[in-house]
Amino acid sequence: MIPRILELIRSRGQGGDVVAKFDETHSLAFDQGRLAGVSVAIERGVNLRVIVEGRTGVSGTTGDDPDGMVEAALAAARIGAPVDFPLPEPNPWPRVVTRVPRAAAASLDDLRDLGQMVHDRLAGDGRRVDVAVERSVGSVRVANTAGLDASYEVSMVGLLVEISGPGGVRTSGSLVAADLPAPDELEHFVGQTNVRLGWSQRAAAVPRGHLPVLFLPPAVRALLIPVRQSLLGRTAVQGLSPLKDRVGERVYDPALTLTDDPLLDARPGSRPLDDEGVPSRSLTLVRDGVVRALAYDLETAARAGARSTGHARRTTFGKPQVAFTNLVMTPGAHSFDTLLARVGDGLIVEDLPGLNGGQVAAGGFVSFAAPAWRVAGGEVVGRVDGVTIAGNAHQLLGRIRGVGAYASWLGSTSTPPMAIEAVGVMGA
Repeated sequence: MIPRILELIRSRGQGGDVVAKFDETHSLAFDQGRLAGVSVAIERGVNLRVIVEGRTGVSGTTGDDPDGMVEAALAAARIGAPVDFPLPEPNPWPRVVTRVPRAAAASLDDLRDLGQMVHDRLAGDGRRVDVAVERSVGSVRVANTAGLDASYEVSMVGLLVEISGPGGVRTSGSLVAADLPAPDELEHFVGQTNVRLGWSQRAAAVPRGHLPVLFLPPAVRALLIPVRQSLLGRTAVQGLSPLKDRVGERVYDPALTLTDDPLLDARPGSRPLDDEGVPSRSLTLVRDGVVRALAYDLETAARAGARSTGHARRTTFGKPQVAFTNLVMTPGAHSFDTLLARVGDGLIVEDLPGLNGGQVAAGGFVSFAAPAWRVAGGEVVGRVDGVTIAGNAHQLLGRIRGVGAYASWLGSTSTPPMAIEAVGVMGA
C-alpha cells in the first residue's frame, strides 16, 4: 500500500510522507490470582501527509484505499496553513533494541505464570490483589517521496497491579518494557509495594502548612508534567510555554537533569527514527537546572526557526505531534533513609492524580495526594487520608532537598524519589 500511495503523490507532482503501524496485543486479567480473561486486539493504521505548494494535508485509514487516502489528503492541503520544511532524505539511523525475541515469543502460559507469580508474592493479610499482564508485538514503517523507506519491529510487556487492603488501604504499580521483567526489577517492585502497604497499617493525623515532602517516583512524574509540556516545541510556538525564551537560563534546582533518550535498549519509547523519518538521538532538555533545549518535529521546528529534534509521533488520524520518547530524570546520590531524614517532619506522597492531563504548562496545580504518609522525626508513622497538595511545579522544582539514587521506570518515564521543601499541604 505504501508504494502505491507514494506513486500517486509523485504522479501529482507533490511531496509527502506516510507512516504505517501494526500492533497485536494479548491481555490477561486475573481475579484474586485466577485467570479471569484473555483478549487479543489487533490494530493497524496508515497516516499520510501531503505537501502542496507549502501547505500540508493529512488523512488516515485502517483499511486499504490508497487512492481515497491521497484524494482526502490533497483536499485537506488546499485549506491547510502555510508551512515550509524539507522531508528527510535517506540517512543511516542508530541501532537500538526495540524488539526482544524472548518477549515476542512468550506464550500465554508464560504470561499467565508471570501474573500468577506476582499475585502470589503480594497476596495475604486480607489484601485484594488485581493483576493484568499485556504483551504486544508490532512494527513501524516510515517512507516519503524523498526516497526514505525505513522500518523496525517492536515488542512490549506491561504488568499492572492494584491492591486494596483492610481499612481502605490502596496502592498500585506497573512495569513496562520491551522485554519480560528481569528478576531484580520484580524483586524491587514487590519489595517497594510491600513497604508501602506496611506504612499504611496505621493512620496518622494530616499535617498542614508549608512542609517538606518526599515525592515517590509516580508523584515526581506528575510534577514533571508542566515541565514536559513547557519543553514541547508545539507549546512554545503557541506562546504557552514559560520556558520558550529561557533556554540557557537556570530555571530549576541544580539537582534536576532531564534527558529524552530514544536510544535506550528495550524501553517503551525507544526507536531508531521518529515518525517523520528523522534519525533519533539523545536530547538533554535540562542539565543541572539549566534549560538546554526544546523538542521539535518538522512543522513546529519550521515555525520556530529551529531544526527537528526527532520528536514526531503520529497516530492513524491527525497531524504529527511533538512527543517525548523515554524521559529520564538523572538519579542523585541519596539513599531512601537519607531522604527521609532530610524531610524530618512532613509527608511522603506516592502520586498526584489531579496533575494528569489538561493544559498545565504554567505549573500551578491543586491535587489530592493518593496515597500519602506522615513522616515525623525522619520516620514513617502512618497513613494520612484526605491530603491535598498545592503549588507551582516550576517553583517546587527549584526547591529540591535531595534526589534518590534509585530510579523507577513508569511507562516511558524514569524518575527517582525526590524531597522538596516548603510544599503547600492541606487536609480535607
